[in-house]
Amino acid sequence: MLHTYAQLGIENSLLGFVPTMGALHQGHLHLINTALAQCDWVVCSVFVNPSQFNDPADYENYPRTKDQDLDALSAFDKVLAYFPEKDELYPPHLPKLLDYNDPALFGILEGSYRPGHFQGVVTVVIRLLKQVAPNKAFFGLKDYQQYLVIKKAASLLLPMVQILGVETVRSVDGLALSSRNQRLGEKALHTALNIGKALRHIAFQKHKIPLDQAIAQAAWMLEQTGFETDYLCVCLGNNLLEVTEWPDNAELIALCAAKIDGVRLIDNLLF
Repeated sequence: MLHTYAQLGIENSLLGFVPTMGALHQGHLHLINTALAQCDWVVCSVFVNPSQFNDPADYENYPRTKDQDLDALSAFDKVLAYFPEKDELYPPHLPKLLDYNDPALFGILEGSYRPGHFQGVVTVVIRLLKQVAPNKAFFGLKDYQQYLVIKKAASLLLPMVQILGVETVRSVDGLALSSRNQRLGEKALHTALNIGKALRHIAFQKHKIPLDQAIAQAAWMLEQTGFETDYLCVCLGNNLLEVTEWPDNAELIALCAAKIDGVRLIDNLLF
């Protein structure tokens, strides 16, 4: 990448980075626009990272739309598309995974349902950051736990890179945009709206009814609409420590992971 910067004469520019797994949608494009508003140039990478999938079928079924992704990125000025090969990020002379662990964040929520997931995420992101060498990197807050994991890991391993979270982009009816949505039929897409409704229900009930009751009502809403729920909980926004009663003064986040028609969706709501 540094050779490319020199060829373009931008090696001294303020550089932003948006790592993705492709199947680009408006959420990704919002990340790019946010990065462009703060940086001179932006690199957007597309790489479906095998080490963060604990289910081989999920990896195989993940949407891959290289031609469409290139078309979307070509519409931007000052955006460099980067499609690394697997050997660039997992060369034979390096261990498969980075020697990094964060028990507090790796062992809860997504980490407990997807063993090894975050070690794979940290490995690929740190290696991408080293290759791209940005000043700032931008991550969507839909994957809130991932954002916290990466922010902490980068602060320890690559403190010169600023990690920034960007608000979740939603459809007009409230569905969090996700590449996995492409695997849902029209009926399931409509049903998926209930995740956001369940999270909003919990937030609306703050200090009105006990927290466990609010969560139980939201869980019932998901069950009745056909979801298989992995987790639905409320945590402190700064560290994802789960709470069982409403605190007086704290930023909270309601988080959910649930499956519909075999597709696993995640969402959250800060309040």
